[in-house]
Amino acid sequence: MSIVEMQFLFDYYSWASAHILRATEKVSNEQFTRVRDYCQRSLRATLVHALSSERNWRARWQGSTLLTDLDEQTFPTPTSLRTYWKQQEQEMRTFLTSIQEEDLNRRIEGVTDEGTSYVDLVWHSMIHVLFHGAQHRSEAAEILTEYGFSPGELDFFVFLRQKDRDKRA
Repeated sequence: MSIVEMQFLFDYYSWASAHILRATEKVSNEQFTRVRDYCQRSLRATLVHALSSERNWRARWQGSTLLTDLDEQTFPTPTSLRTYWKQQEQEMRTFLTSIQEEDLNRRIEGVTDEGTSYVDLVWHSMIHVLFHGAQHRSEAAEILTEYGFSPGELDFFVFLRQKDRDKRA
């Protein structure tokens, strides 16, 4: 996995997340915070969890200590979450443009919440963040669709075709 490929995958990640966040801004504050029966999480909690995880992994990649998980109460509205998300996305983009190829194979050591020690390669954990985000975007998309605000197609090929159209325009 090269840095260019990883940056490209994070471009897709940002594109798909933007679709979710645009649709999220259409829900009421009550819908945003309503706990769902099937996943025991609200739309807000699902998105805050995904963003918090991404933020914590980026801190690990940058050699920082783990950050405190984001508190969903900090984001009373979809707009407040989207604003913070954009700041975090910019920090991720800055990080992605600063790393070198050899950084992708650097080892990260830590301890899970359950107390188990681990050693991961940076690029493995970056792939994890991409897949973890996809899982929670899928959950958010289901909730949004149920509310009547589908985020639309989030497929990788839709992203690729749009990038191709944007190049030709």
